[in-house]
Amino acid sequence: MPQKPQLVVDRDSIGFSQEFGSGTFIGTKPQESLMLQNKGLENLLITSVSMAGDSAFTINGPLKSELKGNERTYIQIIFAPTAEKNYSATITIVSNAENTPQKLVPVTGRGLKAGDAGQ
Repeated sequence: MPQKPQLVVDRDSIGFSQEFGSGTFIGTKPQESLMLQNKGLENLLITSVSMAGDSAFTINGPLKSELKGNERTYIQIIFAPTAEKNYSATITIVSNAENTPQKLVPVTGRGLKAGDAGQ
């Protein structure tokens, strides 16, 4: 295990069902989570986590801003589409990690209309 803090995430992008060729129904608010882990011995200090892009995406977290070696925390991502279109945003994680002091995680989603039922 390296001495210096190392930020590792459990995936490099979040697609909200698009990986299955699908999308998210307008009016729903599915959630995903992104795991952050320190793979170094020294403490990882997460300075900031921000989201830029479509406002249909919001984030909560991380639950902890200081991670000891092998410790993890999570960021919750909520997607609430309001129109039938593609959405995109980027999460930026700033920390004292030696490997990625600034980690960018792209987030995408597609808003879908529910069927014609009830309209």
